[in-house]
Amino acid sequence: MNLSAKSFALFKRDVFLFVTNLITSVVVARTLGPSALGLWVILQMILGYAESFGRMKWDIAAVYFLGKKKHEIGDVVFTLNALAIITSLLIIALVLWRFEWLYQVLFAKSEADVRVFMYVILPQIPLQFLSLNYSYLYIFREDVKTYNRIVIIKSLTSSIVGITLLVVFKLGLLGLVVSSLLSVLLGLLYGVARFGRTGKIRTVINVPLIKDLFSYGFILYLTGIVAQLNAYVTRLIVVFYLPTAQVAYFAMAQNQGQLLNKVPDALNVLLYPRISKMECNDDSARLAARSFRVVLVILLALGCAAFVVIAPVVELLYGRAFLVMVVPFRIILPGLVLSGAATVIGQYFPGIGRADISAKIAIAPLVIQITGGVLLIPTMGLIGAALAFLFSLVSLALIQVFMFLRISTCTARTDLVVRKNDVQVVATFVISEMRKVFSDIATSRRC
Repeated sequence: MNLSAKSFALFKRDVFLFVTNLITSVVVARTLGPSALGLWVILQMILGYAESFGRMKWDIAAVYFLGKKKHEIGDVVFTLNALAIITSLLIIALVLWRFEWLYQVLFAKSEADVRVFMYVILPQIPLQFLSLNYSYLYIFREDVKTYNRIVIIKSLTSSIVGITLLVVFKLGLLGLVVSSLLSVLLGLLYGVARFGRTGKIRTVINVPLIKDLFSYGFILYLTGIVAQLNAYVTRLIVVFYLPTAQVAYFAMAQNQGQLLNKVPDALNVLLYPRISKMECNDDSARLAARSFRVVLVILLALGCAAFVVIAPVVELLYGRAFLVMVVPFRIILPGLVLSGAATVIGQYFPGIGRADISAKIAIAPLVIQITGGVLLIPTMGLIGAALAFLFSLVSLALIQVFMFLRISTCTARTDLVVRKNDVQVVATFVISEMRKVFSDIATSRRC
């Protein structure tokens, strides 16, 4: 199975999960309402920031060193899991130490007491760290089937159990927290069970491996922190300045762009390990550039469609009360298209061992976003938040393209400008896949 076929398999999975997650989000939004939904968004942010600031990205670094055949996979598995357990427990201890201060910072705009939900969500941190370890190991193997199953197990468990506890047992936020915890646990257990033999595992400290993971992982860690802030710092500023209902609206505006992100995400999962295994940087640059052009074509088409259908879809699924998020979504949409395509060429930097470039690239957009958020949100509300996020996305995309052209042998005119052939490749691939679907339907009917 080639790169495009494997990526499309991931994309089909993501589309399926997007539909199931959309159904879940509709049920959750209609059941909880905007204010309680805003509380759930903030609780999820705790996990997001714990991962960004506490997970040192050793798992991503391991993919690079495994691709270069510098370490044995058995040593890598043991070391990654030991480091994940140690760091996650330290994070939990830190949160418990400063629990009241953190609670007051995050939930200052809320009258509800959600302390118990914060306590219940903390055990998910070590489970998530371990689950990500195995996910990246499967990514290194390019084992799309098992990786897909892990993600599906986590998503469907979260949806089915969450809706059941929310609607049937009326547990509210507690039901969502429990379902989130259970989904990660089941995904981890399946990943461990399916991993099989990993070679000889040394249960002693592998100093050279740890040094490599720390050296390259620290660069990836800094990159991850800046990327996390670029993705969610505006939402955090919204938490500080606006009511919880407004937090829910802005989070929905960002989340509805998930389907657009599924296209580059599906490719990026496999592009990074593929580039890390290539010996010639020129070849990997050409691969990244061609992937950029193809993804840009797809995102432009999806973006135009999303701009048109977002309002009727939101009114139909969520109700008129949630139409507030339509305008912010349309504002950030161009940025989602450009930045989504740029993330593809962004895989070139860590793939050739230059993850430091990714970290440096993201600093200026982060400054732009924070400055814009602080200046615009207090006076313009959600519109100001959307504009700050848009400026950050566009600047990030432009800087990524500039740096890619600067360090590679590619040029904008010959390698990044969309060609007629790129459109034909996308159209041919889509038609081919549609024919397969119709053929499978026809075959099933005959049976």
